[in-house]
Amino acid sequence: MPNSAGKRFKPTKYIPVSTAATLLVGSTTLFFVFTCPWLTKVISPAVPLYNGLVFLFVLANFSMATFMDPGVYPRADEDEDKDDDFRAPLYKNVEIKGIQVRMKWCATCHFYRPPRCSHCSVCDNCVEDFDHHCPWVNNCIGRRNYRYFFLFLLSLSVHMLGVFSSGLIFVLHHRESLAALHTTVTLVVMCIAGLFFIPVLGLTGFHMVLVARGRTTNEQVTGKFRGGVNPFTRGCCGNVDYVLCSPLAPRYMLDPKKKPHVKIQPPFIRPDFSERQITIKISDNGIHSTIISSKSKTSLDGLDEKEMQPPLPPKAERYNQLKGQLTSSEGEEQSPPLFTIMTSYLLTLSCHQIIPVCP
Repeated sequence: MPNSAGKRFKPTKYIPVSTAATLLVGSTTLFFVFTCPWLTKVISPAVPLYNGLVFLFVLANFSMATFMDPGVYPRADEDEDKDDDFRAPLYKNVEIKGIQVRMKWCATCHFYRPPRCSHCSVCDNCVEDFDHHCPWVNNCIGRRNYRYFFLFLLSLSVHMLGVFSSGLIFVLHHRESLAALHTTVTLVVMCIAGLFFIPVLGLTGFHMVLVARGRTTNEQVTGKFRGGVNPFTRGCCGNVDYVLCSPLAPRYMLDPKKKPHVKIQPPFIRPDFSERQITIKISDNGIHSTIISSKSKTSLDGLDEKEMQPPLPPKAERYNQLKGQLTSSEGEEQSPPLFTIMTSYLLTLSCHQIIPVCP
């Protein structure tokens, strides 16, 4: 679960959960290695298969109850309610199903705790539908992980009963060889299962009563609804359905590394170039052409390449056409002095090329 800011790391708090995981996995492994082979040959292969499936279910619920966020509420900013922290009343009342429920101001988290919410002194966080803090899973039990904690207790009771019964059958068939390794290991596993079976079974029965009545451990211990009506109950069947089949509550604490990146575009940002069309006129040897292109990087690069190319020389056909027009206009009408000089100059050049001048 998420740790509060500035909290010191305490290795001692991991001792109970490490002990519970070691006993659970270690004893079950010894049972499968030393006891199950004989049960498979003599009794049935279904015996180790059944115990294996139950063990996987126990391990899955144990992991979910340990590592899942129980429903921690995020704290208010330090400056958000700095002035109202001393003026706010200690309690506020809210009506639920016609019953007044009291909400208390949390001086640590700086907000009024919602109904059924409580501040955990171990985790130093306000937890939604707080049940209790379990050291054996090293986590608070709240709204989001209470289902897996309850299923963990049920499946663990069934698993311990199955291991103890299977070990007892093995020992009864090996009474003559109690000093053998397989029999000794089976007796040790039976002692571990029998030692923890009674407290685990009692805790499972206690939570079955709480689920049927629609209460939490915190409400039951403090006697919050002892003299009145519980506004959160839905009836026996409704309470069971709510615990086991209701949708998972949302998580209020987000991992900073997994926060979604929101891209904000203020109204003063210009639109993309691809959305604006511009008209460009390119002059190439006196011929004007209009090109409509998008103002994008690729199109502008293409235009730059075109502008960098040198202009093409005039074609010979165009020169001959102009020359013919000047020649034909000389016979039709009187040319101005400029055209007369040009015509005589061209004819002189032609004569020098055709008729050589004598010395």
